Amino acid sequence: MKISYKGYAMEIQEGQTVSEFLSEEIEKADVDIIACKFNNELKRLNFKPTKGGEIELVDIGSKDGMRIYRRGLIYIVYKAFSEIYPEFKLTVNYQLHQLEVQ
Repeated sequence: MKISYKGYAMEIQEGQTVSEFLSEEIEKADVDIIACKFNNELKRLNFKPTKGGEIELVDIGSKDGMRIYRRGLIYIVYKAFSEIYPEFKLTVNYQLHQLEVQ
């Protein structure tokens, strides 16, 4: 099936993951690649496309990448906390950015 990456049409084998298909691009990236967008929908790197579409790699320096990274860290902290202190409840308060209206 045909996949578009950075404006180039490429052939991907059925059952192949994004990380297998774009392994060279992922390895040579300056910033860690942690996810991808397939047809503008966030997916894991082990996602296996079942139809043609457009792929974009998501790195940790992007807004989506940083959000994925933060949520992953929060999950790890939650799991560790709940194993050590099962009787307590951990809550995470997110701060909203203040918008300036001019």
